[in-house]
Amino acid sequence: MPWQALSLISAPTRCRSSAAALVYEKVIATSHSKANSNAERRLLEKSAAELIPIAQRILEEVDSYELSEALAKIEETGQVIVSELTRRRIMAIFDKRPYSTEFEGIDFIRRVWPTNQMPSIFENYSTQRTLEDDLFNAIVRNNDWGNRETLDAVGYLTCSQKQFFRFLEEITSPLT
Repeated sequence: MPWQALSLISAPTRCRSSAAALVYEKVIATSHSKANSNAERRLLEKSAAELIPIAQRILEEVDSYELSEALAKIEETGQVIVSELTRRRIMAIFDKRPYSTEFEGIDFIRRVWPTNQMPSIFENYSTQRTLEDDLFNAIVRNNDWGNRETLDAVGYLTCSQKQFFRFLEEITSPLT
């Protein structure tokens, strides 16, 4: 089975019901260029708890935003999290104001999110297109997205606490 076609349907039952299913999917997707069908079979036999250290080792070698986000969300399980309502209220502050006085909006977003690694939000485009391309077209070329649409596109409302706090850290940084 090709790595790209692997879905949660093929994940073990013990993984499907938890956030570890997402880690399983990202481990498979991230390591597809280095692995073969034997490695895929061995991963299918792993429990959710066994997949987390594997994912962490992969992240030591490969920079994968999706995999790091999946791990961060698992680590946050059971912790108090910032609610979607609070995130929306913070988003509203920047609806008509810039994120930063020192950086253009798109440059600020690039400091916080790896938009060149994130897939396009438009499904009808080629798989080679990234969120970076979407942002450039919508913010720079067409000037038809505000900060709210940009934050929606990068997954601000659903990102991990770690990523959300990274955003807040950049917003409050004296350098921005």
